Amino acid sequence: MIVRPVVAALGGMWFLARGPTLGGSGSGGGKDLRLAWGDWWRGLGWSLAVLPIVTAVSWASVQVAGAITGSPPDMLAHQTLKMLTERRESPWMWALIAAVVIGAPVFEEVFYRGLLQTAMVRATGSPWMAVLSVSVGFAIMHNGVAQPHALPVLLALSVAMGVLYERTGSLMVPVMVHVAFNAFNIAMALHAVG
Repeated sequence: MIVRPVVAALGGMWFLARGPTLGGSGSGGGKDLRLAWGDWWRGLGWSLAVLPIVTAVSWASVQVAGAITGSPPDMLAHQTLKMLTERRESPWMWALIAAVVIGAPVFEEVFYRGLLQTAMVRATGSPWMAVLSVSVGFAIMHNGVAQPHALPVLLALSVAMGVLYERTGSLMVPVMVHVAFNAFNIAMALHAVG
């Protein structure tokens, strides 16, 4: 069951390494739909700036949710995190972690930043309108699998990744920020449940 998404992720990464470029509003005059492997370090560097901001939004969201409900919300705010912590001994856990840390960021960033955001910039002529509308869609898409208090966090993450894509024109930058975010959350969940 896990093998298919992992194979699909590897095939998608191979395609993207050789794939097309898109005309667009990136700083270089166009956006690269390929995963430019040389930009991985820029993405990791930007994740060092983005993760503290997203963590602050998370803290504020937890505080507001606790004040509204009268009890602290579940700290494992995503169903995948719960599944990973419940099945720590499963031989498929590492495949699932790879799918979440690598596969999901690649496909979500290609879809949300590479395709939707680029199309929205072309349609509206406004990078900000594109970033904000696609980010709202990104957060809403996680409704149901993520707790309500996690949605502002996902919105903030998506805005950051959208802005980075617009500024750098490289899809690898938001992919690496997304990879770092997912890896950080998995590490924290596994450590917290320990």
